[in-house]
Amino acid sequence: MRRTFAWPLPLLFLVACGVPEVADSFEKGGNTLVVLDTSLGEIVIRLLPDQAPKNAENFLRLCESGYYDQTYFHRVAPGYLIQGGDPNTRDGDPETDGYGGRPFGEPIPLEVGEPCHLRGMVSMARGNAPASAGSQFFIMLGDDPSLDGEYTVFGEVVEGLDVVDLIGDMPGRPYPDVGGFNPDDRQYILCCRILERIPSSDDGDVAAADVPD
Repeated sequence: MRRTFAWPLPLLFLVACGVPEVADSFEKGGNTLVVLDTSLGEIVIRLLPDQAPKNAENFLRLCESGYYDQTYFHRVAPGYLIQGGDPNTRDGDPETDGYGGRPFGEPIPLEVGEPCHLRGMVSMARGNAPASAGSQFFIMLGDDPSLDGEYTVFGEVVEGLDVVDLIGDMPGRPYPDVGGFNPDDRQYILCCRILERIPSSDDGDVAAADVPD
């Protein structure tokens, strides 16, 4: 089995998190926010369904189902990216990290659009085949245009990039095959929350409100 990764590259917390069903809100374009409640703070991601509908919907379904809850960011590459979303990280064995995550059977296809791999963008990790994404994703700490067209950007961090930076600075055991580190100090996704962006009436900014059950 091959490790799922983003290429190239030069114990559990128990939290009660209710996740509402938000299938209808997904149809409203980029109005859906996902909050990753991590052990270091919140990371708020705006989904980009207009640019990557299948990948954004896949991520939303996983968040709704609690699939990411109690998993940790198993790969960090300082100044480059952090990677998470692998259910194998729950088993306590770092040797299996990076090999899991195809919850709905069929892999998610590559969707190439306008968003580029810039700092703060969220993209799907995959294996060697273009259409081999499952549940693992990565968040860019810097810019890398060489990833454009090779991986699917489906979201962007709109709040909590400082938390992403903190996770990206964690030291750990090197990954010899794909680069980066398996961190010694594990930072967990405690749970996911789904929010809906509500346009402000005065200056065009947005406010976020929990989507009701």
